[in-house]
Amino acid sequence: MGFFNNLNIGKRLAAGFALTLATTLLIAAVGMLRLHDSAARSAAVLDAPLAKERMITEWYTQIFAAVRRTAAIAKSSDDSLGAYFKEDAARTGARSTELIKQIEPLIAAGAEKALFDRIGEQRKIYTKARDEAVKAKAAGDAALAAQILDQQFTPAATAYQESVQQLVAMQHAHIAAAAQANQESAAASQKLIGALAVLAVLL
Repeated sequence: MGFFNNLNIGKRLAAGFALTLATTLLIAAVGMLRLHDSAARSAAVLDAPLAKERMITEWYTQIFAAVRRTAAIAKSSDDSLGAYFKEDAARTGARSTELIKQIEPLIAAGAEKALFDRIGEQRKIYTKARDEAVKAKAAGDAALAAQILDQQFTPAATAYQESVQQLVAMQHAHIAAAAQANQESAAASQKLIGALAVLAVLL
């Protein structure tokens, strides 16, 4: 402080200006870094988690349509309905398989992986019951088709759909948590930049 007092007014002003300029540059640098971090966090929220959530949601819609179609085939008095929906059922199954292959690498370890594995087992049970119900109906055995539908297919389809819905809800929770973390980071950045701005004014 004594050294600063010994400086003439011109040098004092120059030193003060330099210090203020340095503080301003620091504020700008911190602001840019924080904005970059915020953008990266936003990308983390919007990229993989959101893409995964959308694919799982589409997967669920494919299941929903397939369940209703199978029930209609098994319950209908029209034995030709199975043949009529055969191509549509094949497309739905192929799309579901494609979605599963895309989703699987994105599944996180732990509870999400355990749920995904359980869904895989439920899908096998569901598919077996579906095929048996449709086969019985195609063979003209409406009573057997109805029995399989009520006792095997419907419980399997319900469990399968509920588990996929749980997986969708899990994605919503992940996205919400990431968004909250992003908001907290942005708030902390605002406080830091505000503190530096106050420091610049005091200088």
